Amino acid sequence: MLLAIGGTVILFLFFYRASGVKGYSMSPTLMNGDLLIVKKQAEIERFNLVQLTLPSGKQQIRRVIGLPGETIIYKEDVLYVNHQPVDEKFIIAEINDRKESGVTFTEDYSTESLKTGPIIPEGCYFVLGDNRPYTTDSRQNGLVTAKEIRGVVQLRLFPFDEIAAF
Repeated sequence: MLLAIGGTVILFLFFYRASGVKGYSMSPTLMNGDLLIVKKQAEIERFNLVQLTLPSGKQQIRRVIGLPGETIIYKEDVLYVNHQPVDEKFIIAEINDRKESGVTFTEDYSTESLKTGPIIPEGCYFVLGDNRPYTTDSRQNGLVTAKEIRGVVQLRLFPFDEIAAF
């Protein structure tokens, strides 16, 4: 029995890791101190939450917005992927709150300003924090490479009253 439990734990650790959230760049989705379960090898899709390691060694959780081969434009709080509007349901309340006060939540932006050109190259991703006015992300740091992505967030495990699958 003990061997089976030990084997299960080792197998789990081979595919998953625990990660803590530091800071408020992903609020309201994630808060400082949240404990996450991250799948190490997972297909990366739009709007996934990913754990990444910056060249500086700093760990971050960010949301994948743009995939290889795409162009990204933000205009008046609307996300356009390849010139087609895409809803961001996970921050709609924040967008609406700021609209009421006449302020945008996500500053206008285009991948036209990237050094690589407007189209996201193969093996790269455009990532943003959910707390758009107060986070650093691909708008300032540039694209994230697949090698910098350590895994896809699967679950918030703590706080226990806010357990959620992503």
